[in-house]
Amino acid sequence: MQSVAINWHVYLLTKSPFALGLVGLFRGVPIILCSLAGGVVADAVDRKRLMIVTQLVMLASAALLTAGTLFGLESVWPIYILSAFASAASAFEVPARQSLLPTLVPVEDFPNAVSLGIVVFNVATITGPAIAGFLLAESGPAVIYGLNALSFLAVIASLVLMKASGKPDLQGYWRGQLAQSFSVEGVSGNEPLVGSSVMPWEISPPMIVDPPDRKIPYQAWAVPIGRIGVNYHQYVDPRTACGSGGVPRLALQDASQILQPDGDQFLVWLHEDHHVQRVIAMNGRPPLGNDIKVTNGDSRGRWDGNTLVIDSANFNGYNWFDDSGNFYTDTVHIVERLTMIDRDTIHYEVRVEDPKVYTRPWTLVWALVREKEPGFELLEEACREGQRDLDTLLQSGMKYYFDKPWQGR
Repeated sequence: MQSVAINWHVYLLTKSPFALGLVGLFRGVPIILCSLAGGVVADAVDRKRLMIVTQLVMLASAALLTAGTLFGLESVWPIYILSAFASAASAFEVPARQSLLPTLVPVEDFPNAVSLGIVVFNVATITGPAIAGFLLAESGPAVIYGLNALSFLAVIASLVLMKASGKPDLQGYWRGQLAQSFSVEGVSGNEPLVGSSVMPWEISPPMIVDPPDRKIPYQAWAVPIGRIGVNYHQYVDPRTACGSGGVPRLALQDASQILQPDGDQFLVWLHEDHHVQRVIAMNGRPPLGNDIKVTNGDSRGRWDGNTLVIDSANFNGYNWFDDSGNFYTDTVHIVERLTMIDRDTIHYEVRVEDPKVYTRPWTLVWALVREKEPGFELLEEACREGQRDLDTLLQSGMKYYFDKPWQGR
């Protein structure tokens, strides 16, 4: 409607086809110049906020056109300039809107949502000019400009009222507390690296809360492999080789960041440790097939009240729980439960089940505490560029892990 009103308004003021053609130039050039940047910005910032900002710019353009027309605007240059600003805002708004849609509807409804959007757009394209023509004949362009400004208010109000999911906001930077990476069974003081001058292990209690003896319930064949056994003495820690720390060890190592995009369709957990990212589907999509195995497993998330539950399987078994070589295999099933007990503390509980290596399921717990350092951000850990120990370890006779101690079980 506003496009029709602007064209008519410019022609009324100038009676010049050339001046009317310039409207297209002032609309088109900002779109050409800003479209690529609009896509980049939509990927880099909060899309809902970007849409609000662009809607405010377009609202301001329509409001100024309304005011100018009511006060007897006689020059076309304000119309050109305001049209250019609105077009530039549109170049940023369109990619933000299109990429926001998949986060607002369930994946199974997404094709219908796209189809409905296309229908609405085509209906507006047909009916808008007709309505604009009627209003121009009856009231002039100022009414159309004013109605357009009001329409932006409606969109902004909808965006402001749009709520992601009503669930706890886990977003932010976090560090593990009441935890250490040496051994999930605790460090008693008899371990080989307690008192080391290089990387000393510190005496600490177990993180295991079940079973009552706070030990991993290994099957008999697995006891000599874990617990500072075969893995520790004969194999390179997968993390030392710059591989992923694995689940749940990643949450022990260095800082991490949790992101919850609008729509509650997925959750992203970024780890400073070795640049690992976990994308956790929250939309009920089916899991991977049993024959597909990956390092950090295939994760599906859901809310149990105010607790985030992450259910993961399909691990390849290439990771350890800790520096001691405690391990799981490719049949492990891990359930993480993240519960905010206050704004800055998450109760992190991990339930582990693996019939190939344990006699029963078991549970470990620690806290994730918010990182509050001003300006804090995750750093790029240059493990592969900075690794100096791996060659020495391999030359000493140690071997890459890759599940070898439990193959064939």
